Amino acid sequence: LEINDETSNLIRNLSRAAVVAAFLLAFTNGANDIANSVGTSVGAGALTLRTAILAGCVFEFAGGLIVGPLVSDTLSHGIIDLSSFGRTPNKLVKIMFCSILGSALSTLGATSYGIPVSATKGVITSMVVLALIVGGPQALNFYGLQLMGLTFIISPISGLLGAYLLHALILNIIVLSPKPVDKGRAYLPLLAGITIFVSFLSLTFKGPMAITPVPLAFIASVVVGGIAGLIWPLLLEYNDPTPDIELSEKKSNLPKNSPEKPNSQPQSATVTIAPTVTDSAPAVTPNTAVTRNGSGEKKEKMSGLDAIFSPLVVMSGFVVAFAHGGNDVSNAAGPLSVIAGYSANPQASLEDISRPYWTNSLAAVGFVCGILIMGGRTVKLVGVKLAKQTATKAFATQFGAACTILVASLVHQTVSTSHVLVGSVVGASIAEKHWAKSAEDVDFKVLLKIVIGWIVTIPIAGGIAWMCFYAVNIFSGQ
Repeated sequence: LEINDETSNLIRNLSRAAVVAAFLLAFTNGANDIANSVGTSVGAGALTLRTAILAGCVFEFAGGLIVGPLVSDTLSHGIIDLSSFGRTPNKLVKIMFCSILGSALSTLGATSYGIPVSATKGVITSMVVLALIVGGPQALNFYGLQLMGLTFIISPISGLLGAYLLHALILNIIVLSPKPVDKGRAYLPLLAGITIFVSFLSLTFKGPMAITPVPLAFIASVVVGGIAGLIWPLLLEYNDPTPDIELSEKKSNLPKNSPEKPNSQPQSATVTIAPTVTDSAPAVTPNTAVTRNGSGEKKEKMSGLDAIFSPLVVMSGFVVAFAHGGNDVSNAAGPLSVIAGYSANPQASLEDISRPYWTNSLAAVGFVCGILIMGGRTVKLVGVKLAKQTATKAFATQFGAACTILVASLVHQTVSTSHVLVGSVVGASIAEKHWAKSAEDVDFKVLLKIVIGWIVTIPIAGGIAWMCFYAVNIFSGQ
């Protein structure tokens, strides 16, 4: 390739600006997506916001540094033919830089309002807009573009259905049983084993930690999950879980399908009850024990169900954080690597450019800074404001989302983690309202705010990228 001095200077100048833009993208990506891993844990009270943020930083950073360098770059995600720009590196560098900036600023705007969005979709949309401007329709794969559009519909609906089915099973088998804590203990090995199985398989089915051949990944996951199911109950320490005592006095506050209660009541007793639906008494979740003394005063305390389900929610959330750190550093590090590669050697081909380790380190640090400074915004919206969480509900939400994403991976379909998780929150809430007759419901104003954010941020990302591209062309005189 014949590269003149003017083009070389442009690439070098853009590479300096791209470092700042990539850090900003990683900053906003980490801040926005941390709710996917720890939001439900905070909402259920399994973790404090401070602990969730700090732990999320550790696992995101570890994933970015350990797994991130091994993740293959999928810059175009099968939607754009970047090789068509291989002989015009100045155009490709401008596309990469403006795509980073477009996604970074649109995600920053969404994060400032606490709205969970997909930074990856922002990068892709920006690339699509600029590739269409520079290379025309032939630079796009319209089939891949259609699939990406379908994920906006498929992701939340699949998450909703998965979490609804899982929470309905948990409610009917465990929570609404005559002795939910005893049932929870009985099913703990199975719950722990399945949770570890799905988490391990999610890490080993594809990507840098993939085990080949694929059946071996399943076998390894089954073995790990089976061992975990056996030892998990031994490691779990119950905080004096209260035995189930059934009272006929509270029968009116129980769902219609609750079993009959004995007619006698001790003077001082602890009862585990399902959510009330009366107007005269506040709703009590199935994970809440109500202590009554001789004067009839009530005091809520954590029950054995929380001790059973909370560690599973936290563990699965940390796995999601680690995997997210490993996968999503490529949003910032991938395009930045292309820019840095051409800056070092403007005559290099796209295939010869590798990802320098410092780009992953920069993105991982950006993740941590974003989580620490702005991560609490999306965590509060998704984990607290969208719907009230309990330990069982949070487990259904988190595990339902994980299963949905894993199934999508098994059938080679891409879904948005943020969209799936929001759908899962809604699905678990619908199940609780239907089966447990809970008075708690989804805050549809918050849900509408999230959906509008999903719709608006995509064209905003593309618009910002286009304006940036236009400004760079004016500045460079090209």
